[in-house]
Amino acid sequence: MNAISNDDVRIINWIKSARVGATKIMLASTGYFAEHKKRNQLFYQPTNGDAEDFCKTEIDTMLRDVACMRDIFPDVGKKSKNNTQTLKQFLGSTLRVLGGNTPTNFRRYSSHVNYYDEAEAFTHDVGGEGSFLLLGDKRLEGAIFPKSIRMTTPKLKYGSIIEGEVKLSDYYFKYHVPCPHCDEKQVLKWGGKDCSYGFKWDKGKPETCFYLCEHNGCVIKNNDLYHMNEKGIWRDEDTGVQLDAEGRFFDKNNIDIPTPGNISFHIWTAYSPWVQWSQFVSEFIIATDLIAKDGETTKLKTFCNTTLGETWDDSNDTERLDGDILYSRREHYPLGGFSKRGLAIFGGMDMQDDRVEGSVYAVGLDNETFLLEHFILRGDPSQSQLWDALHVKMTKTYTREDGQEIPVSRWCFDSAGHFTTEVYDFSKQAGEHFVIPTKGASVYGEPLITYPRKRNKHGVLLTMIGTDTGKDIVYNRLKLINNDNDKPAPGYYHFPVAEWCNKGFFAQLCSEVKIPKKTSRGMVMVYDAGSRRNEVIDCAVLSLAAYKISIDHYGLNLSMLSEKAEHPERNTKVKNSFLDVAKRLNRG
Repeated sequence: MNAISNDDVRIINWIKSARVGATKIMLASTGYFAEHKKRNQLFYQPTNGDAEDFCKTEIDTMLRDVACMRDIFPDVGKKSKNNTQTLKQFLGSTLRVLGGNTPTNFRRYSSHVNYYDEAEAFTHDVGGEGSFLLLGDKRLEGAIFPKSIRMTTPKLKYGSIIEGEVKLSDYYFKYHVPCPHCDEKQVLKWGGKDCSYGFKWDKGKPETCFYLCEHNGCVIKNNDLYHMNEKGIWRDEDTGVQLDAEGRFFDKNNIDIPTPGNISFHIWTAYSPWVQWSQFVSEFIIATDLIAKDGETTKLKTFCNTTLGETWDDSNDTERLDGDILYSRREHYPLGGFSKRGLAIFGGMDMQDDRVEGSVYAVGLDNETFLLEHFILRGDPSQSQLWDALHVKMTKTYTREDGQEIPVSRWCFDSAGHFTTEVYDFSKQAGEHFVIPTKGASVYGEPLITYPRKRNKHGVLLTMIGTDTGKDIVYNRLKLINNDNDKPAPGYYHFPVAEWCNKGFFAQLCSEVKIPKKTSRGMVMVYDAGSRRNEVIDCAVLSLAAYKISIDHYGLNLSMLSEKAEHPERNTKVKNSFLDVAKRLNRG
């Protein structure tokens, strides 16, 4: 707040985690400039919808509950042209709350103070007219004391707007707190397993966590935090320049320096008085366990962004997986069929102009996965012969080593391309819950599946697939190592020794690699196959999506199927054959 209220500071960038009080600081700032300095303000949210919601839940409640604001806002609680969801007309100044995704919101208005809340979520190129920061800050021209305040939880490292702005700032301040034992000031850091400082805990027991002092290895407890924060100071680690509690800037020799015009800050959840250290340690344990189990990085990415307040670096995925290595780890499945650890079967199909390609996978506990088949059916999609052959292929059963004949529980069928109508018709004929038409999401970072609440206008359950998310999951799981194929391996992909499971198959499975791509939200890392064929990886993602749909929306219970496989003599009165389960999953 000292930096915000300082007229000589023109630009403030704040990289933060969640739960550090950023929203309340911005609300306090709007009140300060309205009451004390009578300055016009523009408060930008990522979208118009976000702006309206923020005004209702935050701005309106502040104006209602804070007495001094009622004194300068006579229309509080009234329906008035001066009290709308986009405009608050104070005595002597205005506050406009607008979405940053519409070019018209960056025109006409003049401002003294601009806010950009969750800047990383903004459309980077607004309507093809340029950066939201440049368009917005253009509204500050003419102000005697212009101020641009950008606060955000970070997202992806590649193409990060806020990290680029931090590099342009004069100083980058982090909060240094004194050790309660040796009094050495330091930034609280996450550390790591092999670091001599940072957060430590007994294995599997987050409630035992403590912080090891970076300077002398002192043990710091969570209940020391309050007094540490009281004595802390903002310091730029490169230059030693500091900002004290009175808003004074001084160098490492304690000599006052001129107020910088462009400064940045970082703070994360470890400093928050509202969050116990054991809480975010527990979140980290869950996230890393998920990676170890099946290669799923989503929770760790969320932890990195919202707890550590750091960008997620996904540029490590810029190297292609080696298909030859995957080929070399093929294994001989049991003579009677695939492993009985495979409990339910799912398939993914990709529509091409002259063929349908499909992959079939059995899935077990903890996402252990067994490839059963990859097929190519050639033919003219406009003729019935191809679809008749496909119906026969997709309704076959697969033999497991215990003699069970198991059908495919569900298919996902990519409907993009020239034969969308034919895929829709096939879904309705084969069973709308058995064959789910899909389409790849147009935006990077979408969930693996977005299952519809109702049929679309064509009468099918068109499901959106976050293809980049799916490929992240598959490729991370393909990197897992298993030293004993006879023992359960969470998340591990098994491949059979078979003529069709050849080097060409693995070349397609590993065909995609992340490359930078310019989008409306800036530069992002997206998967690209170049000129390589990629039907195999697409089918793997679609099979994964079919499994996910069955878990989330059709009540698939792999634990029950595992119990049935291990103890077939139990529950004989209940129809729990795999064919019965498949029928129930398909709702009859």
